[in-house]
Amino acid sequence: MAGNHIEAENFFRQAIKENETAIEGCMNLIRLLHMQGRHAETISAFKELQINVQIEKIHPQILYMVTQSAFDIGDQKIAIQNLSVLSPQHPGNSEIQCMLSEAFIKSGRLLDSQKSLVRATQFNPEDPSIATQLAITESELGNYNKAEQIHKHLISKHENAFLSHFNYGLFLVNIGETKRALRCFERCRQIVPNAPEAQDQIEKLLQNEKNGLTEIYQDIEKKDLQEVLMRKVHRCSASELHYFQRQLHRQLWKSSTKKGN
Repeated sequence: MAGNHIEAENFFRQAIKENETAIEGCMNLIRLLHMQGRHAETISAFKELQINVQIEKIHPQILYMVTQSAFDIGDQKIAIQNLSVLSPQHPGNSEIQCMLSEAFIKSGRLLDSQKSLVRATQFNPEDPSIATQLAITESELGNYNKAEQIHKHLISKHENAFLSHFNYGLFLVNIGETKRALRCFERCRQIVPNAPEAQDQIEKLLQNEKNGLTEIYQDIEKKDLQEVLMRKVHRCSASELHYFQRQLHRQLWKSSTKKGN
């Protein structure tokens, strides 16, 4: 099989060499390189193709393959260029719309991601993938209320869908609501028992909470309690803040009792 691939590659390259304006040989070479996972070479061959052919005239399959290779090597510029052509051609394709959004986010173009997804929802208003991607974008923009509304809507529409609860849990982790996030991941385990993704998140959150408390108690032994409280709690949710305050008050009481004795 490897020998056949080498032979085919040599044939395509020779065809390109003999007629640089013929695009079929170049597109076949791109298909072969992509199939072999040679993503950097796929991008290189695509750039050579673009010298002679306008991107709008390149077959959508080639644009999609090159986009996948671009994602693999982190070439967001090529990904956005190709997806910006594919997106209006396939407005109802959630995969293409989400890929474009992802490329925008990775390039720091959050507003472009938001605009593209809002357009996509006009063609696919109830698509959960597009809605989830929009929630991620809103969260990245700091629009946490909008993001949470989208997640809650998805859960109400797809209450038994693992991903609805899992993605909401990841959002809650991101904004520091670890207790609520744990409930989401527990729900995930009810939907898909022993799901490793949910279990990993639960273990990570519990370990982080344990480490956080240990760190606070160590600081209590060394520093002023008020200083510890002010320095630590700015990263906590409201529920965690109340919990830490109770723990600190108990520690204060224990310390005063020891001194009294």
